[in-house]
Parts: sequence; structure tokens; C-alpha cells
Amino acid sequence: MASRFFAQPSTPIVLVVGGTLYAFIYALAFSALRELKGGPALLPERFETFAMYALWVIFALAFLPRSAAHPLVYGPLAFAAVAALVARVTARLRATRRFARAGDG
Repeated sequence: MASRFFAQPSTPIVLVVGGTLYAFIYALAFSALRELKGGPALLPERFETFAMYALWVIFALAFLPRSAAHPLVYGPLAFAAVAALVARVTARLRATRRFARAGDG
């Protein structure tokens, strides 16, 4: 592939969102490593959930426009990102409904 696919000028919003996502990745990794070593969790579970969904959404949004221009390269990546997000949200909604029904019984 040509290098133009990998190095492109960025707008300030891309830099801010990208930098924030990298901070999320580092925070999640640091917290996970600390827990693996027997330490307490550093991040609240809700933040971890939010960070994971944010990563999924941004990666899916990044692959979608490129998949139209380069379907053979980015099409499978876009499909996988969107399918994973849909599967996770669907599973979460089903689990929430199941938990709510169990509480009613």
C-alpha cells in the first residue's frame, strides 16, 4: 500500500479524540495490569465500559468512510467493527432485560 494511506494531515478534533482514546487505552491497560498483580482496581467499572464502547465506536467510524473508497482493504475491517459493536450492544440489552425480569419474579 502507498504511504498516503498511513500518514495524513490531521485536524485538531482528530488529534483530541485520538489522544483521548490513547489515554483510555493506557488507563485500561494500566488498571488491568495492576489487577493482575493483585492490586485494587483503579478505574470504576462504568468508566471501563464507557471507554470500551468509545473505542469501538471510534474505530467503526474510522473504518466506514474508508471502506467506501477501498472496499477490499477496509470493508472487512468496517464490517467486523460494526458487527462487534452491534453484537455487544445486543447482548447487553438482552442481559439487562433478563436481569430485570428475574427481579420481577
